[in-house]
Amino acid sequence: MANPTLFVRERTDVERGSKQPRFAFIASVNTDLRVKAQYLRTKELEQIAQHIGGEVVYMKTDKHDDEREIEIAKE
Repeated sequence: MANPTLFVRERTDVERGSKQPRFAFIASVNTDLRVKAQYLRTKELEQIAQHIGGEVVYMKTDKHDDEREIEIAKE
């Protein structure tokens, strides 16, 4: 069985340092995880991925393609 994967993307209406969760949960693969929150912080995503033995995939967004490159990171 493949590793669980969580797909998230950066929110377009929140700036860095605004003290609001920066990532929107999009989907999960190979897990029966149910997420009650629509938006999550990086630390929360990392903790969930570590607990289920999975990885987080940060999807690119159009807003930030010009400003900076968002890496696709695997935990």
